[in-house]
Amino acid sequence: MRLRRGGGIMGDRQRHADQLKRRARLAAQGGRIEKAGALLTELCQREPRDAEAWFLLGAVHGEAGRLPEAVECAQRAVALHPDWPEAHYNLGQAYMHQQRYENAAGSYREALRLRPDYAEAGNHLGYALLQCDRPTEAAEELQRVLDRHPDFAEAHSNLGAAMLAIGRPDEAIDRFRVALRIQPDCPGTCSSLARALILQGRPEAALEVCNETLRNDPADPEASIVKAEVLNRLRRYREACELLQPLLESRIPRPNAALTFAQFAHHVDRVEEAADRLEGLLRSAAPTPRDRGALHFTLGRLYDRRHEFDRAFPHFRSGNECKRASQAPVEPDQWRRKVDAIIAAFGADTLARRPRTAEGSPIPVFIVGMPRSGTSLAEQILASHPAVFGAGERREIGDLAERLPRNVRPERPYPECIAYLDAERLGELARDHLACLCRLAPDAQRITDKMPFNFFHLGLIRFLFPDARIIHCVRDPRDTCLSCYFQAFNGLHTYAYDLEHLGIYYAQYHRLMAHWRRVLDPPMLELRYEALVERPEEWSRALVDFCGLPWDERCLRFYESKRAVATSSYDQVRHPIYRGSLGRWRHYERHLAPLLRALGPQILEAAPAGARWEDPGTPSPTSGAPRGAEADEAP
Repeated sequence: MRLRRGGGIMGDRQRHADQLKRRARLAAQGGRIEKAGALLTELCQREPRDAEAWFLLGAVHGEAGRLPEAVECAQRAVALHPDWPEAHYNLGQAYMHQQRYENAAGSYREALRLRPDYAEAGNHLGYALLQCDRPTEAAEELQRVLDRHPDFAEAHSNLGAAMLAIGRPDEAIDRFRVALRIQPDCPGTCSSLARALILQGRPEAALEVCNETLRNDPADPEASIVKAEVLNRLRRYREACELLQPLLESRIPRPNAALTFAQFAHHVDRVEEAADRLEGLLRSAAPTPRDRGALHFTLGRLYDRRHEFDRAFPHFRSGNECKRASQAPVEPDQWRRKVDAIIAAFGADTLARRPRTAEGSPIPVFIVGMPRSGTSLAEQILASHPAVFGAGERREIGDLAERLPRNVRPERPYPECIAYLDAERLGELARDHLACLCRLAPDAQRITDKMPFNFFHLGLIRFLFPDARIIHCVRDPRDTCLSCYFQAFNGLHTYAYDLEHLGIYYAQYHRLMAHWRRVLDPPMLELRYEALVERPEEWSRALVDFCGLPWDERCLRFYESKRAVATSSYDQVRHPIYRGSLGRWRHYERHLAPLLRALGPQILEAAPAGARWEDPGTPSPTSGAPRGAEADEAP
């Protein structure tokens, strides 16, 4: 690293100081770290106001693994020379090695304030924010770095990791490939690419990347861990175990190896061993805040699987506390304001007077609802039909809503700007979106989009596609919210990290869906989890019929489908429907008081009295369809 000179009057003292620094640099470059440290310690004692001496001594302590001393020396350098960007960067590095990511991010920000084009500081700021579980902020910082330094391979790789954490695997893959094109040996990028391919639903391609990485470096632990994740997706559990065993038995703590093993331990009758390993890591290792949260969530799932519910819940609570600590404070009233604005913008009169587009296409099918309400199961049933392509969770509608003010009235935020959307522009937007969908499956008669959060945008969807089918997945609110709480969602789901916030968020979702039932024409199909579990053929037929398609028996054997499923429900939709998750909240009722209070009596009174949902009605593709709904998505 090139260093700026510290201040001081040139003379014998300055020449002696420079000589000691040169000798220390040469010693460090020759691997004689202790000698370098001794020289710099002597210099700092003689010249306690020499910022560069403290800077160098901090770097030497860091190299020797003396992390508290490294931080202390870096802090002295910053205090002596607060306008030196490299000193702040060096302090950030010292914090990073201590896994004090929030502190590191603050130091990198200060380095960037002093030198806005400081690429290394911006890249490491993005990485630190990722470790703090703030991927959206990380992506913004990394994009700023790449705007100035487009050939910075590591920044592309870190931006890919941020995109992956946000849930955008397609963009992540693009970034990883750019990084590898610039720097074929970019650290960790091949393993990250394989993870993205897994999330994109391409396990065979991910396996190929892992195998190539391991051919080049058979000892690469991260590649072995990711390959085990792929083998788990492919149900090759014994092979995955054999691959991970050396890492599990290593003296070096490998939280990722233990977490991956825990994903499939129940398939090889080793759940107790998996739990013991994770508990040991929590007790003895020093996992990052991100890893600590993952360890708690995974232990919660393992104990839940063993029906040790009172042991499971504290781990879920601790996992969510780790998530919450990494995020900006949540303001629950924002959800009420958002729903107020949508209801005001999309009233019955507005929808009745909406400009008609030329897009009367029946191709789009939108599957909406709260996360963990059955959207994956509904899509898997439909996608088992030969005329249907399941596109998964698409971001285009949400992105369109975000961009709409710029395209219509920049001074009017969404959804207020909808009042200024004319038929010509609306038709153009609809055609563009339809073309985007049809590129995914040109021959499909129906293409599903199962992004749950599209429930915010049903008015916009009706504007764009008056004849599109909308399927609303509903599940007992207590089971839905509990499943969200157990899920370790990314930072886009900050409502899910606190039981009271979950209840408040659900209540606003419930209020908005009541509005859509009143004003949407044609109405939605309400598909209730509990009814689909109790009467799968009846409701599967209703689902297919609602989409205007002839019945196909393959829809009942959805679990045999080879289509890729990229969301957290990937394992559940590989099995026949069973009733194990109905009324699951009762196992945890004693812990759920904040959630139940926030949901309120009106929502709870409408929920089923027990695990079985009594439903005397018959299915009908209207908003008044009988109560009942979907299949197991536990946890």
